[in-house]
Amino acid sequence: MTCDLLSFMGGVTRSLNISYLRAVPLNTNVRLHSTVLQAGRTMALIRGSMTSEDGKTVYCTCEHHKVNVPSLPEHMAFKVDWDGLWDAKGAAKL
Repeated sequence: MTCDLLSFMGGVTRSLNISYLRAVPLNTNVRLHSTVLQAGRTMALIRGSMTSEDGKTVYCTCEHHKVNVPSLPEHMAFKVDWDGLWDAKGAAKL
């Protein structure tokens, strides 16, 4: 079985830890950061944070462990508006 970034979209969450550090003021734009720290044959670890646009204020951090499970063809056929924004390797299409 091969594993690429998009195959984990059909996976399940093994654990999700979110630390809320401070409240986000109303009408504030935020920046979301995520990094795939490890992606193996069946599991992946993603770390993320939500910050102010300038990166000086951190509102929350998270760590997400995912497990890859086979996706049913009828589930993979379902499309949402943002599906066309990335290629098969997860790179943004400009």
